[in-house]
Amino acid sequence: MQHPDTAFEWVARLGYASRGLIYLILGGLALFSGGFGGAENSTGALSTLLTQPFGRILLAIMALGFFGFAAWRVAQGLFNADNLAPGLKSGFVRAGKALSAAANVSLGGAAAGMALGLIGGSSEGSEEGWAARLMSLPFGPYLVGAVGLVIVGAGIGQIWKAFSGKYREPLDILPRLEKLLILICTYGIAARGVVFCILGGFLVYAGIVVEPNEAGSMGDALDWVRGLPFGGVLFILAAIGLIAFAASCVIFALYRRVDAPGAGEMGDHARSMARKATAHVR
Repeated sequence: MQHPDTAFEWVARLGYASRGLIYLILGGLALFSGGFGGAENSTGALSTLLTQPFGRILLAIMALGFFGFAAWRVAQGLFNADNLAPGLKSGFVRAGKALSAAANVSLGGAAAGMALGLIGGSSEGSEEGWAARLMSLPFGPYLVGAVGLVIVGAGIGQIWKAFSGKYREPLDILPRLEKLLILICTYGIAARGVVFCILGGFLVYAGIVVEPNEAGSMGDALDWVRGLPFGGVLFILAAIGLIAFAASCVIFALYRRVDAPGAGEMGDHARSMARKATAHVR
């Protein structure tokens, strides 16, 4: 188990654990109730947590975790905290981390708003809502389709990462636990990748037919799986996969190397990027 040395590392690990709790709620509700009961996406999972004892306190802790995880993603994406070699592939990986930072800021804001009672817990229509707003823009359907293709690509990337074992590189797992924990991570990451591919497919279809209501949530993705041949079995495997991904998040919280850059180092990176941007403008 990694022992956090800095406050930055503590909140980064809390962020991994917070993400795990979200997927545990999503997968657990799907598996044990046969449906999502309103928690069809991450915001819905937060609203489910809000109804539990000490829910507001848990949401406040999770908000801190999400904001900390967003900071860690910024360190990975903008400041290359993982020390990736220069190149096009690492550039795409770092861009994905930066986008993940924005998503975690959004989740952190939702969790904080619910904890403070500033926003309600309803998540109904969130995917359709933002798809409709995007479609209202010039070339909106193409934008929705492009977002869908990006999500499909991310899903394929997750599946590849799961079976190639690339995710293992920053993990320091005790040898006696390695086989079990790696099996859980591989299954969970691959299952999440499959769900992402389905979600991206919904968005591509929504863009083609110019119909925001076709943009589906994670609950819709699992419902689609349930409608396939042998759908009941596949649905259960997918729900267990989300729970396995939740477990993998906890494994990352415990065993991932978090090489958090110091404040001075991040400042130097920021000034260097600003100088490069200014030079390009000139």
